[in-house]
Amino acid sequence: MADEFTFKLIGLDKIQRALEEIPRNVAKKGLRTALHDGAVPMQQAVAGEAPKDTGFLEQHFGIRLSVKGNAVAGAAYIGPDWKIDYPDAGGGYREKISKKSGKKLVGRISVASVTRFLEFGTSKMTKNPFMTRAWEKMREISLNAIVNRLRQVVETEAKAAGGK
Repeated sequence: MADEFTFKLIGLDKIQRALEEIPRNVAKKGLRTALHDGAVPMQQAVAGEAPKDTGFLEQHFGIRLSVKGNAVAGAAYIGPDWKIDYPDAGGGYREKISKKSGKKLVGRISVASVTRFLEFGTSKMTKNPFMTRAWEKMREISLNAIVNRLRQVVETEAKAAGGK
C-alpha cells in the first residue's frame, strides 16, 4: 500500500488554543481553508514532478480535505484520482495474450495504480519517487501556508470579537 506522511506541529499551542476559543464552525472553516492553501502548492509540485510520457497522469491529481469531529483537527490528502482510468488508446495494453487461451481482456488501468507502480516500482520496473520528491521540495512551503492562514483566521476573529 502507499506510504502516508504524517507530521505534528509543535510550538503552535497558541494558535491551537485560539482556534478552540473561537466558534467551532468558524474554526473548522478556517482550518479547511488553511489546509487547502497548504495542499495546492503540494498538488502542483506533484503534478510537476509526475512523468510526462503522455501528460495524462499529471492532470489527474486531486486534493481531498478531512475536517471531522468536535476537535479542531484535519487532514489534506493529495494524490491520484482513484476513479479515473487511463483511456484505451487502441494500443492494446488492456489485452493480455497467453499461449493457452489467446487474447484476454485485463480490465481497467487506474491512475492510482500507475502512480503506485511509478512511485514504488515493481519487480520489473525501477521506482521513480516523484511524489516523495515533491513532498521534500514543498513541505516547508505548504506548512507555512497553513500556519499563515490559521494565524489570519485567528487574528480576524479576534478583531471581530474585540469590535463588538
